[in-house]
Amino acid sequence: MNRTLNFQQIFNPGFVLLFIGMVWAIYSVPALANAKTGESASKFAHPISSGMAQNRRVEPPDRGTPPSGRGTGSRSGDCLQKPNHPPLTLLVGKEGFDQTVTPHPTFWVYIPYTSNEAPTGEFALQDEQGQEDLYRIQFQLPSTPGIISVTPPETVPALSPGKSYRWYFEVNCSTRTTLRDPTPASVTGLVKRVAAPAMLINELKEAGTPLQRAVSYAKHGFWFDSITEMGQLRLSQPQNEAVKQAWIDLLESEVELRSIADQAIVGRITASSPLK
Repeated sequence: MNRTLNFQQIFNPGFVLLFIGMVWAIYSVPALANAKTGESASKFAHPISSGMAQNRRVEPPDRGTPPSGRGTGSRSGDCLQKPNHPPLTLLVGKEGFDQTVTPHPTFWVYIPYTSNEAPTGEFALQDEQGQEDLYRIQFQLPSTPGIISVTPPETVPALSPGKSYRWYFEVNCSTRTTLRDPTPASVTGLVKRVAAPAMLINELKEAGTPLQRAVSYAKHGFWFDSITEMGQLRLSQPQNEAVKQAWIDLLESEVELRSIADQAIVGRITASSPLK
C-alpha cells in the first residue's frame, strides 16, 4: 500500500488555509490558472492565514555546516547588515519545510548583497553528518540583491529516498578589508527526498498549470517543490501581477519569509568554479 504524508504533522492549520486559498484561486479564478500576462492581481486576492509553524534558528559553526543532530541556522559573519534590506535568508530547508520528491531539487536563498559588496559565494550539498560533499561550487553573486536559486546538475548523485542531507550557502563579503581571515555570512538547511505518494502522482498528471502543481505539492507537504514551481512561474512571467501576488501569498504564509516576500527573483546562479 502506498503511504501518503501526514502533513498535519508538518504544518499547522494555517498552512491548510493556505492550500484552500490557492485551490480557490485555481478553480474560482480560471484566468489565473491560465496565467495570462497583465491580468489584474485583484482577481487573485483572497484571505490566507499566516500561522505556519516557526522553527528555532541555531547558530552554525565554522563553514556554515551544523554537526549531526542540529537544525538549520544562519550567521551574519563579517558581512555588514544593510539598512532597509532583510538579512541573508533561506526560503527552503528548515525542519518541517525540508521535503522533496525531486532527485535534484532546487535550493532558494535571498541574498541582500550586490556583486560589489560580496564578490563570491559558495554552495555545498552534503551528507547528513556534514562530512562528505555531494556537490560544492563557488559562484559569483548577481549585480543586484534578490532571491537566487541553484540546482545541482544531473551528473551529481541523486538524493536517495528516505535519506536526509545538509546544505549551505556562504557569502564572502569585501566590506572589511582589514580582516586577514574574514568570516563569511551563511545559511544552512536540510533536505530529505521522500517517495511521491500515489495521490500526488495522480494529481500531478491531472495538473494543467504550474500553479496547480504548486498547490498539489503544498497539499502533500512538499515545500521545496511548491516553492520551485511558483518561483519558476514567477521568473517566466515577471510582469504578471497575479502570479506575483500568488508568490507573495505563498511566502507570507511562513512568518520568517514575510520580509522577503516582495523581493525580486534575480535568477539562477552559475558556478564560477567547482570545488573539490
